[in-house]
Amino acid sequence: MILFTAATYRELKYFCTSMSGFDFQDRTGQCTWGKHIGMSLLECGVGPLNAALGLQSFLATHPEVDMVINIGIAGSYDQDLLPLGSVCLATAEIWPEYGVRTGSGPADPKLLGFPLCGQDKDAVWNRIDLDPRQMSSYGAFFQETLPQDWILAASLTVAGVSGTLEVARELARTCNAGMENMEGFALAYVCRNKGISFAEVRTISNLAGSRSSRDWNYKAAFSSLAGLPARMLKNG
Repeated sequence: MILFTAATYRELKYFCTSMSGFDFQDRTGQCTWGKHIGMSLLECGVGPLNAALGLQSFLATHPEVDMVINIGIAGSYDQDLLPLGSVCLATAEIWPEYGVRTGSGPADPKLLGFPLCGQDKDAVWNRIDLDPRQMSSYGAFFQETLPQDWILAASLTVAGVSGTLEVARELARTCNAGMENMEGFALAYVCRNKGISFAEVRTISNLAGSRSSRDWNYKAAFSSLAGLPARMLKNG
């Protein structure tokens, strides 16, 4: 079973625009792509705590889930790489807020001395590498190859989004990341600990760190989100 999860109902609703049988109650739901491909949906909540708790709770009652896809909108650190309305596949999820903070940049988890889990080579400090190609291994569900114009980039998960361009640029530079979101690492971490495959597909709504309206375009982001199924799923 493959689960699609997003922070908000609005993101899930747009993602399911071209599907049938959309039925959503109490933060969970389902819809159908084509004639027979059914999907499970979860509104995990905004932010890393809500995301982790929401997914953990869902998996406790749905042990048949063997892959989780996080969809939704996100901020871009570089509009030349990820312009408004573009689609990004996360190659890693990084949590820059865990560890010891000694300056304006990310906290250092190794300075703290305690990994989030695991030991030695298996330790997770603040980064989980992702392989977007995992989706293609579900041949009956996803297209064999993903669209060439979808951009690969590492993603940062934060509880407090970048409020200035200076903060955003420092995070992007030190973590070598392309986009900023609020749930991805938490979802990836839950999946990693349960041995469940995880992928993340986000559409770009804004320039991270900018509060100017010219650097925001929800319409483009939600339009791209609505177009994801036709480009990633097989004809049902």
